[in-house]
Amino acid sequence: MIDSAQLTRLATELEILLRANSPLGPGLRDASNRWRGALRPAAEKLAERLDAGMPVDEALRTAGELPPVFRSLAAAGMTTDRAADVLRAYSTSTRQLLDLRERLLRGLMYPAIILILTYGLTILLIHSVLPQMASMVGEFSRVPPRWVHFVEKANATLPVWSWAIPLGLLVASWLVHFLFGRHRSAIGIWGSFPFVRSVLSDIHSSTASSLLAALLDCEVPLPLALSLAGESLTSRRAQAAVNAIADDLRKGVPAQHAFRERAGAPPLWRALFVREREAGPLRAGLRHIAEVLALRARSRADVLGRVIPVLLIIAVGGLTVGAYGTVVFGPLVELWERIGAQP
Repeated sequence: MIDSAQLTRLATELEILLRANSPLGPGLRDASNRWRGALRPAAEKLAERLDAGMPVDEALRTAGELPPVFRSLAAAGMTTDRAADVLRAYSTSTRQLLDLRERLLRGLMYPAIILILTYGLTILLIHSVLPQMASMVGEFSRVPPRWVHFVEKANATLPVWSWAIPLGLLVASWLVHFLFGRHRSAIGIWGSFPFVRSVLSDIHSSTASSLLAALLDCEVPLPLALSLAGESLTSRRAQAAVNAIADDLRKGVPAQHAFRERAGAPPLWRALFVREREAGPLRAGLRHIAEVLALRARSRADVLGRVIPVLLIIAVGGLTVGAYGTVVFGPLVELWERIGAQP
């Protein structure tokens, strides 16, 4: 399967060849020698079609090895004689998408590392440290506290729960992701979590807004531009609403009326198209929406990467100190009480 990064390479290469007025077939064949994975045979097949004399737009439309959205987008650029600009817009928006995804993944990495280390430390304490403390407390106490019995049971069943807990969490997360998650994404299972899902929604909405503005700049008809940009959205409901609006526009329904009547479209798009009619303000508004959503996505990703790890460290440290104080000073307090009670 060809991923977004590979499609960006293909779009960039096609843009360079088009701007240089170079033959696309030989150029793609030469570039494919530098590529790996599924992109290489796809580029070679496309080059064969072009060398056989097939028109560029037809060669792209019949390239079944390429994703349908990419084929439609490139073909739309050919019909408007702005193919290089359309491909550049696609490359730019996709790079932004990949950059924001990488930022989000980095933000998720640090909390995950802290949680894994905390779980490993918990296993170490229950296996090696707490049983000795529980034995000492049992000797000093007439009635051992409840946590002593808990530690003994946890230590006895350690071979079972130490691997069963992470396995159960993994299975439950996959079930939630595949059964209930409507927002599958390139970061996989993380997209099932509400906060992460909202960040993903901002990332993809920003990319779609930027791409839509660029397509309108390239004089791509609004219905087609909406259909192409809408594929970047994460919500299936939003994609269906945008496609329905595009169908309404093809039937002659004004954009203001279509966006007002159709529920499910991105709220910021809806507000913009209901308010503005001219192409210039629409493009400027879409670029502003893209910037705002990208900024919000970066801020939320930074929260994941900075604030949440700090809170986790504080919580883990506080629990550790509290547990240590209970284990160490609890028996001493009881011993002092027993000494003070003697006549």
